[in-house]
Amino acid sequence: MTLGRALLLTSAFFVSAALPVFSAGVSGPARPAVKLQLLGDLLTIAEGKAVSTPVDKAVLKKGDLVRYTIVALNSGAKPAVSLSTVGPVPSRMEFVGGSASRAPGSVIEYSLDGKSFSAQPTVTVNTSRGPVVKPASPDQYVAVRWTSQRPLGPKQKIRYTYEVRVK
Repeated sequence: MTLGRALLLTSAFFVSAALPVFSAGVSGPARPAVKLQLLGDLLTIAEGKAVSTPVDKAVLKKGDLVRYTIVALNSGAKPAVSLSTVGPVPSRMEFVGGSASRAPGSVIEYSLDGKSFSAQPTVTVNTSRGPVVKPASPDQYVAVRWTSQRPLGPKQKIRYTYEVRVK
């Protein structure tokens, strides 16, 4: 298995685990049925043109840039309210600051521990004058989360993207 395939599988697990997925075939009251898909692409330049190669078909090396795309599709009969979608930063990779897509009606937050999220995470640094709180560097982020402020209607989908670089 290539490093790319391992990272893609790892990421898919965490993204899917971040949101319950309901089966459209279950009997009972109509409800949302959000399904998530994660795609990873190695981004390179060849002959002056941008080239995108699926991560599962690539061998990743230090410095490579990968764009992850998360597609959330509501295949249910009711709107999905307060949809929260998490994209992890795989180990051996670092988040690229400013790369998280701006989806209309969604709030973007980042995590340093995979549990708590903030629009601007901070770290405490001990100095000779005592502890100082400062903004965390994007390369310290371990996850990015989009929380939709608008319902995702039946048969609608939303797409989020972010980029990471191989360490």
